[in-house]
Amino acid sequence: MENNLPGSVYFLGLQEILGPEETKEYFAAASVSGRRESVTPAWKKMEAHYGAKSVRGIAICAGRAAFKYLLTQEGKEIGFESDDFRFLPLRLKLKRGLTLLSAWFTQTFDTSIELEPAQKNWLLKVSEPAERAEKRFTDENNCSFFIGLVQGFMTWVGGGKYYRVVETQCRHQNAPYCCFQIDKTPLE
Repeated sequence: MENNLPGSVYFLGLQEILGPEETKEYFAAASVSGRRESVTPAWKKMEAHYGAKSVRGIAICAGRAAFKYLLTQEGKEIGFESDDFRFLPLRLKLKRGLTLLSAWFTQTFDTSIELEPAQKNWLLKVSEPAERAEKRFTDENNCSFFIGLVQGFMTWVGGGKYYRVVETQCRHQNAPYCCFQIDKTPLE
């Protein structure tokens, strides 16, 4: 996943979890653009301090926090403010929202996101053009951030309920694409 979300949504989410000073400390080496080539050193610095598993947890929490900023800054453009979306029944609203979010990410970034329905879940398949995939600039923490962002969306649409989101395949483990499985039923 590319992590140059508009309006520094990426950094606002991290800042909410780490605090402004710590975020500045870790990302001082990273350029302000937030492009993945520049934030990987910051993730590595955080991993040295917290450990890899803790940083993945931080990335998930930051993704959840970032969703509210994405909603505020890009919600209208994505289609979340339209009456056609807002008044859908829950199950249709979840599916339509994932479709809108996928389309927005595909249009905004050089990334392809496909939504595939299954019986008990949805699958989001994220891939990149071959020339970019070969460089593999991205970091597993960006996948964790994306998990959190999708969890934030599902919780928002689902009225505060928690929907499990897990990554079942990852490009960083030589899969052709990252695949995120999203449960259709919330955990109670």
